[in-house]
Amino acid sequence: MKKLSKNQWIYIAITTTVFIALMLVAAFLDLEISNAIYNTKSILGNLGNVLGTLPTMLFIPLLGATIFVKNFPKLNKNWKTAVKIGGVIITFAGYISLFVWAKKYLIQKDLFLMYFYIVFFSIILTAFNIYIFTKLSSTFIDKFFIVLMFFAIVAIITGLLTQIFKFLFARQRYRTMVDSFYENNQEALAGYWIGKDAFRPWYIPNSIFKPKYSTSEYRKIFKNIDSGAFMSFPSGHTSSAGVSFALIILPRLSKKFNKNKWVFWLIPAVITILTGISRVLYGAHFFSDVVAGGFLSLGIAVLSRYIILKKRPSLENCFDDEISVKVLDEHI
Repeated sequence: MKKLSKNQWIYIAITTTVFIALMLVAAFLDLEISNAIYNTKSILGNLGNVLGTLPTMLFIPLLGATIFVKNFPKLNKNWKTAVKIGGVIITFAGYISLFVWAKKYLIQKDLFLMYFYIVFFSIILTAFNIYIFTKLSSTFIDKFFIVLMFFAIVAIITGLLTQIFKFLFARQRYRTMVDSFYENNQEALAGYWIGKDAFRPWYIPNSIFKPKYSTSEYRKIFKNIDSGAFMSFPSGHTSSAGVSFALIILPRLSKKFNKNKWVFWLIPAVITILTGISRVLYGAHFFSDVVAGGFLSLGIAVLSRYIILKKRPSLENCFDDEISVKVLDEHI
């Protein structure tokens, strides 16, 4: 892979400038923005709450099935068996996670034998998924594996860094500062309600510079009502939605995709921006939280793509039929 071109450096400079500008705006207007648009009944707000984490979950069962059917010629028989078992486990775990997500966000109530149904249908879908993938060509599986592994890399790094930052900043969510969120818990919060005084700007890591009011008793009360009360920065839903930026690997893998590469940037951008707006509307995050979450996943996707293609330059355009088989046999 060649060094960054002049245009690429310009894009990096523009993106960095936009990020810094948005975070500076948030440093002064975070609370005002939330006060202006907070609306838990908003359709968009609820949609983002439901669908924000979906991109990071959909690829898991696909990755597991791909691992099961993919041929790893350099592995011995025992390791190949272990890999296939791992593929089944990943596929099954992916469907379990998907059904648990559906139960939490779509059903939102306990049904008779719900968890039995989750396990049962996860087994059925795992078997069906793997069966379908066994019917696909090995060349397609090899190509698909590259894309799914890139998604996995972006998702894992994004998720890990998001949780580290959440722990470091320990920022209180906006929704824990408004009466409507605790309308049924006013008695429990008596004596601890501090309203706007609970707001802290994004640039203060609260786990290091702890506010005076944030006693263990204060935190316990809010956590009992909202387990994620102090996990506002950055937005996990937005960074999860931003995992869809892994799609930007495709234009570099094929000239056919590269002709319309803007599509692979636009779709993730729309998903991430809509999710970010919805999280602010819902009161789950401040403006700075979603900006940080979105740019975090974008940065990881871009950096990961650069490193991978620099280490394996032969992957460039490897989806094109005339060179794909040779490249995939040598490097995958």
